[in-house]
Amino acid sequence: MKILIITSKTGETKGLYIITEEMLDKIRATGKKLEIKTAAETDPDVAEKLAWAEVLITSEFGMLNAENAKNLKWIHLTSAG
Repeated sequence: MKILIITSKTGETKGLYIITEEMLDKIRATGKKLEIKTAAETDPDVAEKLAWAEVLITSEFGMLNAENAKNLKWIHLTSAG
């Protein structure tokens, strides 16, 4: 499974939505066949990573469109409301 984690919201970072290597190691330790990439929403290659991903973990999804989200099977939002 190919997982992309968007790690920050534009203009609202202040330490929020940061994933550490320790957190990534815990995800990888599940024993599942996982490929994990991280990106900030503003990274120049975020669209390419979205096109690659099957799972998206994020608090923002405004960057999704029919082209870069065609492989997504699951979108997990970290926000509430």
